Amino acid sequence: MRKLLVSVSVLLIALGLLGCRVFYSSFPTPTVIPTQAAQTAQRMPKLTGNWQIRMTQSGGFAGVSRRLEISSSGEMTIIDERSKKQRASQLPPDMFAMLKEMVASTIYHPPTKLLMCEDCFVFELKIENGTEQFQVQIDELNLPNSGLETLIGFLEKLLNSSNNQ
Repeated sequence: MRKLLVSVSVLLIALGLLGCRVFYSSFPTPTVIPTQAAQTAQRMPKLTGNWQIRMTQSGGFAGVSRRLEISSSGEMTIIDERSKKQRASQLPPDMFAMLKEMVASTIYHPPTKLLMCEDCFVFELKIENGTEQFQVQIDELNLPNSGLETLIGFLEKLLNSSNNQ
């Protein structure tokens, strides 16, 4: 009886493993499209003259779509695309100085292997000063080690500050 129980258990485990293999093989393997992986490290444009920083945050489980715009005058505009709400304010001088220093010290390192994430937030960052422009789209999985984590984290906190007011 014991041999029969062991045989049945082994058979069930084998069928279970085979079932998992069949189940998981029915899903397509995600393809990685190296859109920016071939690029080299890149500095941000200098924040001189008339410049603008725009960061859009989209995705996540709730499908958010929010945008933050900061101009060289220190004016900060937060736009929620879903609710069509918009709020403008002046960035405090200490935060404005911190932002400028952060941009000046940021170096973007494109990922060597893009990771796939379906429900992550996606950040699109655009910095322009009239003669130079930097633009990248990056999600939460590829953000670490990109050199943008501190800058995007700071901008995300500013974007979230609209929820507290």
